[in-house]
Formats: sequence, C-alpha cells, structure tokens
Amino acid sequence: WGMLALIKRDAPNLMGYRAPQGDLALRVELARFLATERDITVMPDDILVTHGAMQGIALIADALAAPGDAVLVEEPTYLGFIHKMSVRGLKPLSVPVDEDGPDLDALEALIKTHNPRFFYTVPTHHNPTGYTMSESRRRDLLALAARHHLPVIEDDIYGLIAYDGPPGAALRALDNSGRVIYVSSVSKVFSPGLRVGYVIMPDHLRERLLSLRRAADMFGASFTQRALAHFMAQGRLRAHIRRVLPTYRARRDAMLASMERHMPDGVQWTTPRGGFSTWVTLPEPTMRAVYVVALQHGLAFTPGDAFTTNPNGD
Repeated sequence: WGMLALIKRDAPNLMGYRAPQGDLALRVELARFLATERDITVMPDDILVTHGAMQGIALIADALAAPGDAVLVEEPTYLGFIHKMSVRGLKPLSVPVDEDGPDLDALEALIKTHNPRFFYTVPTHHNPTGYTMSESRRRDLLALAARHHLPVIEDDIYGLIAYDGPPGAALRALDNSGRVIYVSSVSKVFSPGLRVGYVIMPDHLRERLLSLRRAADMFGASFTQRALAHFMAQGRLRAHIRRVLPTYRARRDAMLASMERHMPDGVQWTTPRGGFSTWVTLPEPTMRAVYVVALQHGLAFTPGDAFTTNPNGD
C-alpha cells in the first residue's frame, strides 16, 4: 500500500491509455537491475514489460514461428511452455539434458533435420530438474546457435534464486551474436500476483513484438508497474531477495535431508543449487501409483510426464 500511495500524484496520467512497451520508470529500473544483478547491459527502450514471463514467451513464439513449425525444447522442460506451444500449433522437439545442460550433439542433429524456429531453455536453476547449465556448455550452445542462426529463448525466471554461491552468468550476458532473447519476471523473486514480466527485445523483432503486444491486450497495468518502479528505485527488491533466500535455502535443505532419510534404495534425485525444483527418479515405473498414495496423505507433486513433449503415461 505504501508503494501505491507514492504514485498518487501520477494517477491522472496512469489512468489513461498507456504505451504497449510498459511504464518507462519501470523499464529504467529494470535496466539498472539487470546491469547489477545479471551483468546484462541494455537501454530502457530495449525492454518490453509483459503480463508475466509467460506472455513474453508467447509473444516471442508468435513473432518467430507459425503453426506447424518445429521448435526445440529441453526434455524435460517447463510444462507451461509445452502447453503454450501446443495451443499455437507448434511442434516441440525434445533435446535431452544432463547436469551440465542440453545435449548439443542431439540439438545440432535436430537443427539440421527439422529447421526449427528457436530453442527454448531454462539454463539457470532449471524447471523441473534443478540443473544449472555449466559455463562451458553455455558457450558451446551460443557458438552452435550462431553457427546455425538459431534464436535462443532464455527463460531466466529463477536466475537470482541461488543458494550455493552466485548464479551462473546469463546466456544473454555471454552472447556476442545477438541470438539470445532474454525473458524474466519478478514472480519468483517477489510476487507472482503482480504479473510483471519483461523481454529484452532484439532490434529485428522490436516492431513485431510491440505489434503483437498491442493485439494481445494493448498495455499492462500501469499502477502496478509504477508502484514496482518505486519499490525497485528504493532498493527494496534487492533487499527482499536477500531476506528470503535464507528461508528458501532452508526449505531446500530440509527437503533434501528428508528424502535422504526416508527414500528407499534405488530412488535418485537432483540437488538444485537454486530455484524451486528437484527431479526424483524411481527405480521402477510406479509414479502414477505413488502419486495417488501421496495425495491420500496430503502431499502433492507433479508427475514427470507432465514435463515431456511425448508423455508415456508414467
């Protein structure tokens, strides 16, 4: 409420139609934030504020691909992305991942065979595996993308939720070829209810993305964006992140310790260095049965096939 009170004097301007790109004051603060927190140098005019990161990803997909086109995704990947591509009639092709990131040989083979429109990746604190792509794999991915002129959508929504040291460098910060299209939001570090995401627009997609945003919903919630701008200008977003990380880290540690104590032999899981996900692998295909029993005991989790492009029912 304090932040909303600060923008009372701006109310007459904020009550009318606004630019589809988003509030300028917020874009200024986002540019400063990206420079200090993710080592990404951009101008405010390079940023498009969206209704959450998912709208940003959807706008980029619409700008780059048409129904029937192939796109590349990690396997497993964020289930919301799979749904977004499905309703758009796109054909997601899966690239296996390991603890260092995507299998680049498999990715290159798919590029040569299917001519995909882009590759979607969550390189830092991956959803759902919890993996963080190694720096060497990041640089090799960027070289491959440049070689094949492949756009890469970097979903960095979990980038700052790091528990064991600084997060890995963003792909966008390492990119010298202009292939990476960066997407993030304040949902995971502050509040999903704000619905404030953002995209760093490449020059060649700028007008297309702005046109698609106008067609989607004209512009975002001006009051919310201006209030967030004030919040960030006072350093309170950074302070909030510093305050909540120890709590999130403790929850991660408690979950891992509990699995260590109670999981039977043969069960494996990842140890995330950040984010909110760990990937559990059972020795036998019994996930559906376990899911039902877990619900009966008040525990919910997401079965792994929800994160795949070709679910096999387990």
